[in-house]
Amino acid sequence: MVSKESQEKINRLQLLEQNMQSFLAQRQQFQSQFFELESALKELENTSEAYKIVGNLMVKSDKQVLKTELEQKKELVDLRIKTFE
Repeated sequence: MVSKESQEKINRLQLLEQNMQSFLAQRQQFQSQFFELESALKELENTSEAYKIVGNLMVKSDKQVLKTELEQKKELVDLRIKTFE
């Protein structure tokens, strides 16, 4: 039989493990968003027309405005990734 103190330590360890798994999942999600934004910015350089998705619609957008929006989102996601480090 496990002592009460040992059981509490096990419970705290399990909680820490769950928190770490959640932390890693969030970090992976932000890294995925970062790479998607980088890819979108690269593709934007190779095209003359730009479109963005608004709800269920794809709407033509000014290329420079879209580039600025993507760069701002990329900076924000990069900052969030750095907070995990």
